[in-house]
Amino acid sequence: MTGALLRGRGGRLVVCVLAAGALIALAGASGSPASPAAPVPAAVGDDLLPDLLTRPFQELYVQGVNLRLSNTIANRGVGPMEIYPEPTAGGDCDGDGDPNNDRIAFQRVFQDSADPRSPGYFVRSQDKASTSREVGCMVYHPAHSHWHFEDFALYVLRREPDGVAVGTSTKVSFCVIDTDHPFGGLPGSPPSSHYGNNGCGANAVEGLSVGWADTYGAYLEGQSIRVTGLPAGNYCLISRADPVNRLSELNDSNNTFRTPIHLDPAAHQVQTLPGACQLGG
Repeated sequence: MTGALLRGRGGRLVVCVLAAGALIALAGASGSPASPAAPVPAAVGDDLLPDLLTRPFQELYVQGVNLRLSNTIANRGVGPMEIYPEPTAGGDCDGDGDPNNDRIAFQRVFQDSADPRSPGYFVRSQDKASTSREVGCMVYHPAHSHWHFEDFALYVLRREPDGVAVGTSTKVSFCVIDTDHPFGGLPGSPPSSHYGNNGCGANAVEGLSVGWADTYGAYLEGQSIRVTGLPAGNYCLISRADPVNRLSELNDSNNTFRTPIHLDPAAHQVQTLPGACQLGG
C-alpha cells in the first residue's frame, strides 16, 4: 500500500491510502493556460461577472475499478460566482419525488458601483446592487453530508485517436466553496476565503471569490471514472466546468481542461503525456 499526503477541502491535510501498484501523476499537460491575462475591468453599472477556469489535474491514480482524479475550478473574473438556494421557490427540482432534499438555485450577479474604491472589480463593502436568476438545483448529497449545486462539473474519458467516450463521471454536483487561492493578485481578490465559512447546509450561500478556487481531492467520493475492462492505451481525460452552461460568466472558452494520459487499468497505472490530446479533429 502507498500513502499520499493530500490537501483536503477546508485546508485540512489528510492521508490517502492507495491500492498497490497505483501511480500518482502530477499533471503538467495541455489545456487551460496556468496564468491567463487578467480580465478587462467592468464599467460603472455593468455586471461584475465571474470567469470559471478549470485547472490542471493534480492527482490521478487507478484504484480498484476506478480512475480517481482531483478537480480544481478557479474564478478569474471581476466578480464572485455566487449561488444561493431559495426554499420557497418551488420544490423537487431534482425530480425524485422528495421536495425536502433539494432547493431551487439562483445565481447572484453584482454590479459595479460608482465608488472609486472599486473601479471595475468587486469590492464587497462597495458593490451592493445585484440581480439574480434561476440556474438550476441544489441537492442534499448523502455521501458528503452536505448540499451540492448540480451540474457544476463533468469528467469524461475519451479514447485516442477517435475521440469515442469510454467513461463519464456520475458525480456532477459540488458544494462550491473557497478552498485555494491561486490568483491572489487579481484586483478584487480577498485575502481570506468568503464562501464556505458557514458550511454547506441547506440554506448556505455557495460560491467562488475572485482569485479563489475550489478543489475536490481524488480521494473524495465521486471523484472517479469507472475504467475496468478498458484496454491499455492512450486516452484524453477531460474536465469541464458548468457543462450545460447554467451560469453567467465572462468567458466560456476556458471552462474545459484536457489532459492526454496513458492508462493501463489492469496494471493500476496512469501517467500524463506531453502535448495535446489527439482526438481526430
